[in-house]
Amino acid sequence: MRKLRRNAVIPGERPSSAVYGRYEGGGSEPLKFLSIFTPGSPQAEIPSTACLLPVTGRVVKKWAIDDAQDLLVTVEWSNVPNSDPTLPKREEVFFYSLSGSKTARTPHPAATVPSLVVFPPDGVAPTESIHIFKLCIAREYVVIEPYVSAVNYHSLDVWNWMTGQFIKRIEVPGRSLVNFVPLDGIYVLVIMRYSALCVDIYALAQSAPNHPICALEFPQDVTSKFPFSCQIATGDRPVSSPGHFRADPSLSIVSVALYTEDIQYEYASIFLIPHATLLAHIRKAESRQLQEDHTTEPGGAVVRVPWADWGPCGCLRLRLQQCPHHSSHMSLFPSGSRAPVVPFQVSKIWERIDSFFVFELNPLAARLAKQRLRARGRDQPPSELEDTAMVEDVEAALPGVVDPECSAIPYVVYRFKIPGSSTNWHSTGQTIRAVEMSMTGFTVQFDGVDFEESLQTWTV
Repeated sequence: MRKLRRNAVIPGERPSSAVYGRYEGGGSEPLKFLSIFTPGSPQAEIPSTACLLPVTGRVVKKWAIDDAQDLLVTVEWSNVPNSDPTLPKREEVFFYSLSGSKTARTPHPAATVPSLVVFPPDGVAPTESIHIFKLCIAREYVVIEPYVSAVNYHSLDVWNWMTGQFIKRIEVPGRSLVNFVPLDGIYVLVIMRYSALCVDIYALAQSAPNHPICALEFPQDVTSKFPFSCQIATGDRPVSSPGHFRADPSLSIVSVALYTEDIQYEYASIFLIPHATLLAHIRKAESRQLQEDHTTEPGGAVVRVPWADWGPCGCLRLRLQQCPHHSSHMSLFPSGSRAPVVPFQVSKIWERIDSFFVFELNPLAARLAKQRLRARGRDQPPSELEDTAMVEDVEAALPGVVDPECSAIPYVVYRFKIPGSSTNWHSTGQTIRAVEMSMTGFTVQFDGVDFEESLQTWTV
């Protein structure tokens, strides 16, 4: 196999597998194929698997998978010129069978129509180009973010991928760039970068209002610094393949990372939010809106939840100080109730990562882990747990990372030491593009190395 000069992780909704695009020519040529990687489980004697899906005939721009539904969704456009040169090329959303597309892309048998074409909103000329920035899968729904650059227009369009029915268009206030993830298959969580910083929660059902059900506000010490980057990811991933770690959907978390900066460093605030916290405020807001008989039209009342009412007792806040300026380019994907954290050791001339940390927010797992720590014999040699271990003193291992004012929920931390911890990231050109939890552990994708060496997997 020839060495490929560039590979890319797309932050889509990827249940138990990960999808990577592989390019040639440093990314200057169109996407050649998709590589689908599913980590194995040594404990369950399950080997890792990988397969290649060829990409031919059309240009693939975005993609997402749901392997529990055997579904691959892609955003594509034809590289054949339009018969009418005055009309722009339209991006189409295709629905494929994941298992049936290993030799040639095959339409999903449950999809009534094989593809959808997204057009500009009312009032925008049909000659204007429209692009899809992002998409995600939420059970029978596909949520996409179309963008019309001529009028700086963003929205969230909700479709039923099985019937091909258009469900609704959620107008984004302020025409802001958005990040979003599904919740429980019936809601979508939205963060807008250039707006009042909060988590807006919308219902996906056609009968639901187009305004947020509620909005969870962030603390003033973050919002006052105007974060330049906002990332949101969900650990709720339907799993179709076996493994020794099976996430309880009711205990899944959502991770929100907000990045601020100064001249020398970046600073990250990471909020690990259990589904139970989100659903409790959703139900409270829905009940309140019914009681007060609010309108269901856009512009109706939105229940705003101050940080003090949901954050300190409802999530775990982590603070990473003095991160290098490229750290916000690294994506962190949770799985179930587990989330990865990558702290840097930084000086003026080098950056080093010697360990990965995994935060486990399942209260039962946290309680069991702490019981094991207390029961462990004090005469056990530390070297037996040196490379992979539960962290007894979190403050000593991660000084200042856990916010003591926002750590009421149970959690446990695992540490994984990296071989060759003296790696100088500046001199080698290596960077970490993504760290993704899975049902078996986590996978790290490195840039600056050959593709065959870019994926490294640890078992939790």
